[in-house]
Amino acid sequence: MFCRICGKEVADDVRFCPYCGADLSEQMTEEVVDAVEATSENDDNGPWKVFALIGFILGIVSLAGSLFFIGLTTGVPGIVFSILGKKSNNPDRQSQAAKGLKLSIWGLIVSVVVYIVFIVVLVILVANGTIDKEVLDFFGIDVNFGA
Repeated sequence: MFCRICGKEVADDVRFCPYCGADLSEQMTEEVVDAVEATSENDDNGPWKVFALIGFILGIVSLAGSLFFIGLTTGVPGIVFSILGKKSNNPDRQSQAAKGLKLSIWGLIVSVVVYIVFIVVLVILVANGTIDKEVLDFFGIDVNFGA
């Protein structure tokens, strides 16, 4: 086994470390230490595992609903939850959070582009007289042409 104080290898039957004098009666064996370290690396810690899952789900909703402007409302929370979810100790959750982050960013970008295109098309249609100005008022767009 190894001494927990100085880290040097000592015989299993000694009670005190011959190098630093530490009491080894309660010393954990090397196998136990390795098992504890392996389990703690993959354990999820606190709410980060849930944040990773929420970020991933919001990322999917953001990208899938981007044509219906849903990405505008779910993109930013998806980004926040995904960033928080990357603090998880579990590599699978970290990967899930990274995917959620990408999906949320793309959903937000596509939503903003679709929204801008939608507004431009409406303004062009009103300027050409194809649709009435009341349609823009319905969407909350105030446009004064030459007035």
